[in-house]
Amino acid sequence: MIEKIFNAENYGMVVCPCCGGHGYIQNPGRRCCPNCGGFGFIKKEVKEDKNISTRNPLKTKHALGEG
Repeated sequence: MIEKIFNAENYGMVVCPCCGGHGYIQNPGRRCCPNCGGFGFIKKEVKEDKNISTRNPLKTKHALGEG
C-alpha cells in the first residue's frame, strides 16, 4: 500500500500556528480552528521589502548598492 503524505511546502503552506496542524482547538472545548478552518495548514505570508522596487530597475540597483 502506497502512503500519500501531504507536503505543505509544495503548495506554499505552513502548519497553522493556532491549532498546530490538528485542525481543531481544545479550549474552551474541542471546536474547529478559526484560523485555518479545520484544515491544519495556512498559506505562507510573503513579506514585502518596501525599500526595494522591482518595477523600477534603477531604484533596485541603488537599493542593492550596485548603482
